[in-house]
Amino acid sequence: MMLGVSANSPHAAEAVELMNFLINSPQAASALGTSRGLFPNLQVRQSMANGATGATQTVYSYESAQANGFAPTPPAPPKGDGQLLTLMISTYQKVAFGQLTPAAAAQQFYSQAQGIIGQ
Repeated sequence: MMLGVSANSPHAAEAVELMNFLINSPQAASALGTSRGLFPNLQVRQSMANGATGATQTVYSYESAQANGFAPTPPAPPKGDGQLLTLMISTYQKVAFGQLTPAAAAQQFYSQAQGIIGQ
């Protein structure tokens, strides 16, 4: 699960505080358990695993058994990723329905994509 805060949020500080709590707090880990997967903070996760029982212990045991096969967490998508995907779909549809030529669509896409990624 990825968490994010808009740079334009009027409550950015509060949102960051909430995210910090959800990611780093033993109290949050205790309240959430494994209902949303394993806790992201590895130190808190280990402390929770040490005291786990029942089904929760099964989840932690499974993670331990599979740990050698885990890849590193991928980086967050780059700025504008979702907007670029939407723009690609829209541009494709305009070409597919004859509203733009491929050359015009490419030029329009490139221009709009530069605005999205800030270059």
